[in-house]
Amino acid sequence: METAFSLPFMRFDHNPQDSELACLLGDSDCPGWIDVIETSESLRARPGRLRMRCVVPWILFVAAIITAVPWIARYFGSDVFSEPVVWVMIGTTWLLVVPILLVLLGFINRSFAKKGDYFRVDKSGPMLELCQVGKSFNAGDILAFTELRRWCCHDHVPWKATRQTGVLIQTQDGQIELYPVFRELEENISLLGCRLSLADRLAQVFRASVRRVTLDRRESQALGDF
Repeated sequence: METAFSLPFMRFDHNPQDSELACLLGDSDCPGWIDVIETSESLRARPGRLRMRCVVPWILFVAAIITAVPWIARYFGSDVFSEPVVWVMIGTTWLLVVPILLVLLGFINRSFAKKGDYFRVDKSGPMLELCQVGKSFNAGDILAFTELRRWCCHDHVPWKATRQTGVLIQTQDGQIELYPVFRELEENISLLGCRLSLADRLAQVFRASVRRVTLDRRESQALGDF
């Protein structure tokens, strides 16, 4: 088994078995969830970004609560205004913690925004464009879509359940290539309710099948690809 995320795609001289589809391909970075934009003419997906309109008010709300603590304590008869550590805490919150959090969150959003779309589908063809690898395929090239559900870890990220959608392509020389389309974290997929998986939606558009491979944590660790 190849090391996870070490290959941009895989090539086979035969129709791969399910066990050969268990390798995680492409970029190890994962935003957690996917933003999907669909119209009557197109379908595309891109890395999900933090909703700053929701996150920033919560950061400011927590900072305001910390600032209000001395006044709340005074209401209950505790005089903490004379404690220098209280003013240091308030000053650190507004002058250091809040700015650092905003800069960090902005940096995360920009880094994922630079990745652009994962894929674009022109439904009139239909045509599938894999933006991360600069490849385009028509319906006749596509043998099937794949949906790999397994556990992974990398760097300092602990083991997490993830789902990677891929596509199996028949090349002109008779080879079969497996390309990653996108990856998301299972813990975020559940938050989206019962939406049809993107693998199934792509299969509908291209009238292709979906090959599903599922490994639990023990089976994923046994692969030894991390």
